[in-house]
Amino acid sequence: MKNRNVMVRREQAGQEVKKQRKKLDQISYEVKDGDIIVLSGPYLGKSVKDMWSVGPIERDYIVKHLWFTNDFEVVKIINHLCV
Repeated sequence: MKNRNVMVRREQAGQEVKKQRKKLDQISYEVKDGDIIVLSGPYLGKSVKDMWSVGPIERDYIVKHLWFTNDFEVVKIINHLCV
């Protein structure tokens, strides 16, 4: 019984760490004139449209940190870049 309780607590603690990491991964952005301006993180002040053509690392960053926000305007702009 003791081992089961320990396993349950470890699992709960692991879930809390995932939530905290997810919050840290969120970035600030502003939708402006049909583009997205990054307001925090390593691409501070960069335009998503400019970043998109730089390379796969930048595109992965955009999809991971912006597209998954499910913000309608952001998703619309990024989907337009994919076409």
